[in-house]
Amino acid sequence: MKKKRVLIASYNMIVGGSTTALIGLLNAFDKTAYDIDLVLYKNEGKLFDFIPSNVHILPQAFTYDGKLGGIKKCIRGLLSGYLVKAKLENIKIHEPGLSQQVLYDFTVSKLSRKIEDHYDIAIGFLEGWSDRFIVSKVDADIKIGWMHSTFSKIGVIPRLEETWMEKVDKIVFVAQACADDFARTLPQFSGKTLYVPNFIDSNYIRTRAFESNADDDYYRSFVTSKSFKIVSVCRLSIETKGLDRMITAATRLMHEGYEFVWYVVGEGDDREKVEKMIEERNLQKYFVLIGVRINPYPFLKAADVMCMASRWEGMPSTVTEAKILGVPSVVTEYLSAHEQIKQGKEGIVVDNNDVAIVNGLRWCLDNREELNRMREFLSAQCYGNEKDFHKIKNLLFEGEAQR
Repeated sequence: MKKKRVLIASYNMIVGGSTTALIGLLNAFDKTAYDIDLVLYKNEGKLFDFIPSNVHILPQAFTYDGKLGGIKKCIRGLLSGYLVKAKLENIKIHEPGLSQQVLYDFTVSKLSRKIEDHYDIAIGFLEGWSDRFIVSKVDADIKIGWMHSTFSKIGVIPRLEETWMEKVDKIVFVAQACADDFARTLPQFSGKTLYVPNFIDSNYIRTRAFESNADDDYYRSFVTSKSFKIVSVCRLSIETKGLDRMITAATRLMHEGYEFVWYVVGEGDDREKVEKMIEERNLQKYFVLIGVRINPYPFLKAADVMCMASRWEGMPSTVTEAKILGVPSVVTEYLSAHEQIKQGKEGIVVDNNDVAIVNGLRWCLDNREELNRMREFLSAQCYGNEKDFHKIKNLLFEGEAQR
């Protein structure tokens, strides 16, 4: 039987849950049935080397590298009218800056090259550039968009998404609750929605969790600490990931006399703001930003609890990865939280506010035996879905989906 040609588009290979999910998807394809091409807006990111060897990596889509390219990009932006439109769209909704949605349209239309080959299937794996790219720059029989976030919470103007949504065959959501949320927001596209969980390879995660780096001072300090260990793996975004809430919780617990260390693995635009908060509250001993780690799993495995204080989420991979490693989670009640966490068995879901986060973590500190029972429950379960690709294949490609 002739192999199907599949093109997958994503933005880059920076460390993050969606990138980990992309690697899981790439690894899941049957090499005897599919030829896989991967196109990135930019061929960069610390996880670039983890792309499976059987995947053909195309030249990056972005065509304006270097200083001269940057100048040309600015000139094209001004002449095209996209920058003006981006400003006007935000003025309409009383927001500062430029509309990110219009800027995605600009990067696809004016800064990205066209893919000349024909494909059986094209997948835009990440909301924003990728979905728009496969619609405008790729020739394929089936086109599939992919959404990793809660649509109603990510600040989009729905009508600015409709153009690409009209032209794809299916729109995948990584949580059923997120698919339902989208259907309420844009009901005209509800017939295209599918729930497809992120691909999680449990053996891969467990193996990497034992690849501890003895030269990493942060890791050595975390593992050897006698204090209660909390870890968060996230982008340093105050608005989305709730770093301000984490600091509020840490401050309260510190003042109440609890002994703990809280390491945050990740990087982001709000680092300076978060560092200032830490300094102002004298939290340096308790709350530590350690930056990006290509392999965050040894930190996760060593933790007593994983905390996610997000104001909204799609279906965060970190929660599933913590479950695989036997680590209970304290998470806020984002849309899919109860899909991921069996309350009281795999962790605890708390109300989506500052006080509830403090109360959840305090409960963990005061109830170590209950926490140990959760660890025992988690360790006895199987959470990876790497063997279920045949089901996903039917959903995506064979028209056998049932909602």
